[in-house]
Amino acid sequence: MDTVAAEAGTDKATYYQAFGSKEKLVEALLGRIESLALEAGAADPNRLAHQLGLLIDGAIFVAIISRDPGAAQRTTEAADSLFAPLDRGA
Repeated sequence: MDTVAAEAGTDKATYYQAFGSKEKLVEALLGRIESLALEAGAADPNRLAHQLGLLIDGAIFVAIISRDPGAAQRTTEAADSLFAPLDRGA
């Protein structure tokens, strides 16, 4: 939550007021990703949203365990490859 707040230029209290918990924030984020995937024409927006969630979880885990800040960049690249079929109209 500290990182999310810092990147957004706000504080954690703002997120807790809006969402109540980390879990609710993640649920809202996945819901938004699912909406975007649906708008983009994904065959299974819910599945795509959850795949992206797994990538994010994996990147956080790798970054913590290996002390590798490059994990975030690799996650972005993996997410781009998941969205590539949507960009091509598949």
